[in-house]
Amino acid sequence: MKYKDAGVNISKADEAKKKIKDLAQSTYSKFVLAGVGPFGAIYDLTGVLKKYKKPDLVPSIDGVGTKLMVARKMKKFDTVGIDIVNHCVNDVLCQGAEPLFFLDYIAQPKLKPDEIKEIIKGISLACKENGLSLIGGETAEMPGVYKKDQCDLVGIIIGIVEKDRIINGENIKPGDKIIGLASNGLHTNGYSLARKVFFKRWFDFVHHKWSIRRYIPELGRTLGEELLRPHRSYLKPILKLLERFEIKGIAHITGGGLPGNVVRILPENCRAQIKLGSWLVPPIFKLIEKQGKVPQKEMFRTFNMGIGMVLVVPRKYYEAGKLPLDLSFQVEQELLGLESYLIGEIVEGERMIKFT
Repeated sequence: MKYKDAGVNISKADEAKKKIKDLAQSTYSKFVLAGVGPFGAIYDLTGVLKKYKKPDLVPSIDGVGTKLMVARKMKKFDTVGIDIVNHCVNDVLCQGAEPLFFLDYIAQPKLKPDEIKEIIKGISLACKENGLSLIGGETAEMPGVYKKDQCDLVGIIIGIVEKDRIINGENIKPGDKIIGLASNGLHTNGYSLARKVFFKRWFDFVHHKWSIRRYIPELGRTLGEELLRPHRSYLKPILKLLERFEIKGIAHITGGGLPGNVVRILPENCRAQIKLGSWLVPPIFKLIEKQGKVPQKEMFRTFNMGIGMVLVVPRKYYEAGKLPLDLSFQVEQELLGLESYLIGEIVEGERMIKFT
């Protein structure tokens, strides 16, 4: 009996590694001394540390969840590679950190080298866009753990930040303003509910009401194209803002929505009061709410509802005479057309989120 008889094909693993090596190497900075290939990657911190007096590392790990199942339906895997990088970048950005390097984990019941190459293609593209290096990863064939055609994708990122520039929300106080930055659709959260609404109900299945390739006029694209829109990275615009403005808190709106993520950056006796209707909710969320008869409270707990990142800034930026242009205008200019909204303020009270 051979390993292949147990469901593991080492030749397929070798084929997959060959396909992804060049893509990974295209992301290397001059600080990568050893990347994909050796047992461990080597990253030279000497040059990086010259920019910092007291640097702190900021690690994070995350996955793209069941969005992978939509990718399989569409037979399109490059965008989920973009998703995992941008999701992780945004997470370390919440502490004010710049990303240094990235590692990925891809697991399938039977390795499909062409699919893996497409995922890594998206990962390498996003790494280059965000200025970080893809220095390693793991490709695992695990029959018995994953069912047929399943796939898992996880990303690990290491960022760096100056100790006295860490953003942790501790200086947030009543009167501070809350800015919401527009998302690019669902990003990487809420797909189990979205798939339930569109693809798993008996009536819709029998009548093919919601085909993955059905064109939806209010979306301006097919349902599958909408659900695979890449998770947006906020790195470049926020780093530009940090050069000139104080940002007291940053929240990445992922699983748990606005209520579950904004509260994570609030100190005691501070309540985030968010005004409904102060931003445009993209059509996909209204479609899910209507078709699934999902309660509004559940929508806000599950999805980002059109806000991908929240910034808490001092009130002074919105007081007349403090700046030639208020911060909301500056945000719009720096984000190069990315919609931003003044969605609320911090008030004194119980540490929580309240919608008004």
